[in-house]
Amino acid sequence: GADGIVFVVQSVSSGVGGGGGGIGFAGIPRSVGVEFDNWCNVVNNDPSPNHVGIDLNGSLVHDPDADFTEPLDVSLDDGRMLYAWVDYDGTVLRVYFNAESPIQPFQPVVKRELDLPAILEQDTGFVGFPSGTGAAWANHDIVYWEYTPFSPVCFGDFDGSGVIDGADLTALLGNWG
Repeated sequence: GADGIVFVVQSVSSGVGGGGGGIGFAGIPRSVGVEFDNWCNVVNNDPSPNHVGIDLNGSLVHDPDADFTEPLDVSLDDGRMLYAWVDYDGTVLRVYFNAESPIQPFQPVVKRELDLPAILEQDTGFVGFPSGTGAAWANHDIVYWEYTPFSPVCFGDFDGSGVIDGADLTALLGNWG
């Protein structure tokens, strides 16, 4: 499959980027994108055919050290449900990924310090999920997503229910290691 899908926050409501290796994000100015890339584009310095990255201003080109990009040990195009979370606390954007269950892991796959209003050059933004493909193809389906304003959870409330109980111990042990 190819090429991927991106969760984008941008300053324009209808901006769509380039296809193929651009996965619908390339060329969108004043934007932040979380790429779920399932094709290794050598020209972008992609670290693997399955990786997650945090990109800025419509550029999918990664530095040679692949900062803010992390290979995944799972195929993004094998047809199964995959789960991801994008959290931004006003200072750090964190991306979490779980190929097994809808329980958010404790550690992010990748994170990046950034000032979203400064990048967008405004205090509001538009979100979307552009995708793109070239000669190869894949279906990229968002089955469910929701926006929740950021609020830190109570320490020990690992399942986010607002109560510390046995379900939190199950979530803790399920994510151990």
